[in-house]
Amino acid sequence: MVRVVRRDLYFEEPGRQNTGDVVEAVAERCEATGIGVVVAASTYGYTALKLVERLKGKARVVSISEHNYDDSTRRRLTHLGVALVESCPTPVHDRRELRDALYLFGQGVKVAVEVAAIAAEKKLVEPYEDVIAVGGTSRGADAAIVVRATPIYDIYSEDPDKRMEVREVIAMPLRK
Repeated sequence: MVRVVRRDLYFEEPGRQNTGDVVEAVAERCEATGIGVVVAASTYGYTALKLVERLKGKARVVSISEHNYDDSTRRRLTHLGVALVESCPTPVHDRRELRDALYLFGQGVKVAVEVAAIAAEKKLVEPYEDVIAVGGTSRGADAAIVVRATPIYDIYSEDPDKRMEVREVIAMPLRK
């Protein structure tokens, strides 16, 4: 029997005040697991910048936003090697049953699942490989998970090697 013991974070409240702790927890998990890709929801670039600065080449960062970054932020992120997806629709949000099920874990976890699916669908990460996905409630980051990055069309695949799986919870709020 193999036993894995890792430290997870649970925040009393959701929100951007947890971003620094999430970034540190993600860096620790990258080192512990060897996972080399972090996919982050980053509406204005703040979370992606914090991650890429902290990870400094230990992991590749993919940043997903529903909006467009301002020119200065886009240049800075690109210069630091962050892969960007801007003006991206949210595919999980339109699937009511999936969205509502993920909201049981909080908005940040729902968003983390969503950005992992987007990154796999756009082939910015290797589909069906484990990544660390980061999401938040409103702004900043308050949730991080290890997840099999699966394109949205395979989330419920009959093939168990393609079906999305949340492997670990790294951080999430206790209150949703």
